[in-house]
Amino acid sequence: MTDERPGPDARYTRLAANHLPPGLADRWTALLRPCVRLRHATAADRPVATLGGTP
Repeated sequence: MTDERPGPDARYTRLAANHLPPGLADRWTALLRPCVRLRHATAADRPVATLGGTP
C-alpha cells in the first residue's frame, strides 16, 4: 500500500505545471521542494537556521 496524500509541495507543483513549460516546471519544483518542508523547531529539535534578528 502506498501513501497517496499530496505532499506539502503539491499546490506549487500544480501551479508550475499550469504556468511554465514542462522542463522549467520540473526544475522549479525540484528547487522549491527543500524550502516547502521547512518548519518551526520544537524544544526537542536542533534548529538548522534562524531567520530575522539583528545582523
